Parts: sequence; structure tokens; C-alpha cells
Amino acid sequence: MRIILIRHGESQGNVDWNTYSAIGDPHVPLTDKGWMQAHDAGTFLRGWFNDPARGNRPGRWPHIWHVGANAESLDAPRWPQIYVSSFLRTRQTLSGLLTGMGDDALVGERVIREDARIVEHSFGAMAYVDAQKGFLRRKFAQALAALSAQVYKHSPYLSYPPFGESPMAVQMRVSDFIGSLHRAHAKDETDNDVMIVAHGGTIKAFMMRWFHLPLSAYEDINTPGNCDVFVIEKPDPAQCNGNNNPTWTITRIYDGEGRVAANNDPLSKVKLFANDHLPPFPNHLKRGPGGV
Repeated sequence: MRIILIRHGESQGNVDWNTYSAIGDPHVPLTDKGWMQAHDAGTFLRGWFNDPARGNRPGRWPHIWHVGANAESLDAPRWPQIYVSSFLRTRQTLSGLLTGMGDDALVGERVIREDARIVEHSFGAMAYVDAQKGFLRRKFAQALAALSAQVYKHSPYLSYPPFGESPMAVQMRVSDFIGSLHRAHAKDETDNDVMIVAHGGTIKAFMMRWFHLPLSAYEDINTPGNCDVFVIEKPDPAQCNGNNNPTWTITRIYDGEGRVAANNDPLSKVKLFANDHLPPFPNHLKRGPGGV
């Protein structure tokens, strides 16, 4: 199984923050630029799926060739498995992606599932602060924003904005979504590729959960750009010099804002947990040789 993660294209909210309070986060649409970013990302993926080096049958998604013990054999067809956030901008992005890919790039009937567990991180009342009218209402909103900023400063990952959710809460619902992915694929006994169209914060949470990253990774990982494309996969064991249990890798294969192919590891700056990161036992509490 390969997992293809794609952030939505440029939205009206990316251009004007007030859009979130004017029409509500779930209803924020793409800009014309965002539509074209999605279309171009789809065109890129069409070529990427057409690359035999990726293990695909040229020109088709998903890959249906299974490498057996002795020879390459044709396995049962595997249908495109697509998951999309319930928000308007992600659904529009998927429409643009599929238009760019073209119908003949798909094998069989596509399966699209809308899933609320991969919607955007909710910032709650923060998007409505600037929209408040009247002296008292505005002062109250500003005080609420200042308090929220103070809490966030001490704990970016754990803090909840007023009426919103913390990054940790986002990771918990994404974790539940990943569990569903595992169960679905275990039940079907397939290795279907999966494409997920979601949001920057949701994709960061997906990376953290999939690779079991520490809390500090939330700040180490850059927020994906609009229409960035990432691929999580395992290399073919036959190409791993005898390693029959290769590890998962993640690569950003497309720069959505630059609209060019890319090849970099988004987790390269993440500091992984290690035993030497544990806080040392206080020296003044040690009782000498042989024990505490």
C-alpha cells in the first residue's frame, strides 16, 4: 500500500483571513489559482502513475502488477481508493486533481469516501475576533485572543483555542482515521494505493501518527504548501539488499505552489525520541554507589 497525501489548493481563506468568519471554515472555496494548482497537481500525478519505475502499469492508477516469488504476474484489479475532507475546498481540490489526471488514468470505478475525521484543525473563536463590532464585544474578543495566545506560547501542541481544538485533538481523530484504514485494508486483503486530500494541519498530524513521532515534531515539521503531494511507502523487499522488513518512508514528490516535481523528506528536521533525551535523575537525590 502507498498513501498519497495532498493538501488543498489556495483558498479564499489563505488570501483573506476574514473569509473564515464571513462564511464559515467548512464553506471556504478555492481561488482560481487554487483550482489551477489542483489541476496541475493532477497532471503531475498522471505522469507519476505512468512511470513504470513506480511499479505501475503505464498510464493507469492504481498499480495492478504484483511481483511474485519468481516472476511478475497480473493480480486482481485494484480500484482507486480516495478519501477527502468534508470541507468545500478539499472537495474542489479533488475535482481539480481528477480533471488533471483524466479519466483514462484510472483503473475501474473510483471509490471516493468523504471523511469528517480529516477536516481542518478548528481554531474556534479566533477566526471571529476581528469581525466583532461594538466596543465591549471587541474588547472581550481581544482579551480572549490574548489569553489564548499566552496559553499557546507555553504549549502549542496541547492548547485549545476558545471553542476550537488543540493539535493533539486533531491527531487523535486522525489516529482513529488511520485505524480505519488499517482495518479496511486488512479486511480486503489488498495493497491498494490510497489518496487522501486534506489540510495542512491534518497532514502534519497524519505524519506524526503514522511514524510515531514525539510531541516536539509538531513544530519541527513545516506546514505543507497548497497542493503539495507526499507519498508514504515501503520499498520493495527484493530491492533492499536482503532486508525483508523495510521501513516506511515519506517523500514530498510535488511542490504545489511552485508547480514542479520535488524530492525531499519532510521529516528530515524531526528530532526523534531517544533514551539520552530522558531528564537525568537529580544528583542531589542520589545516595551513592549501588542505588538511589
